Amino acid sequence: MDGKRIFDSDQVHCLEEIPRELIVVGAGIIGLEYASMFAALGVKVTLLDQAARLVRFCRSGDHRKACASNCGSWERCFASGEGRFGRLDEERDKVFATLESGKKVRGQALLYTIGRQANSDKLNLDAAGLQTGDRGKLAVNEHFQTTVPHIYAAGDVIGFPALASTSMEQRAAGGLPYVR
Repeated sequence: MDGKRIFDSDQVHCLEEIPRELIVVGAGIIGLEYASMFAALGVKVTLLDQAARLVRFCRSGDHRKACASNCGSWERCFASGEGRFGRLDEERDKVFATLESGKKVRGQALLYTIGRQANSDKLNLDAAGLQTGDRGKLAVNEHFQTTVPHIYAAGDVIGFPALASTSMEQRAAGGLPYVR
């Protein structure tokens, strides 16, 4: 990722110009959110994901239908259903993603939104007696308590849905101070 033509969601704010064509790899919450924003700006968005259907993270069928119908209304966006790619190539002002099927997808830039990593490695959690699991996440119970009973966690560091608005709700529900 060079932060210019191939970038992740942490690098979006550093873009010097809005690409005309964008490949978004990952149709999770972050991928759909950015695909929606770029499509609203008139960018031709190609959304790639390994899953057979979009919005698989929605538990409710009604929520899934509402999200899917919104995706369907994006005139300049489509999902290929082929998220795995073998190679990325850059050629002049284009980025090419070669899919496992051999199909090539072209864009001016590529946004990679798979595999968010919590920044828990900067928290010195060992000193607090806490261990992280997959992608730096902490395990919590239904009250947001970690394995150390007087330490609570919410938001990105506990995983799904890993959204700032949800972490504020989690914080309020658990009576937690907000620390990011």
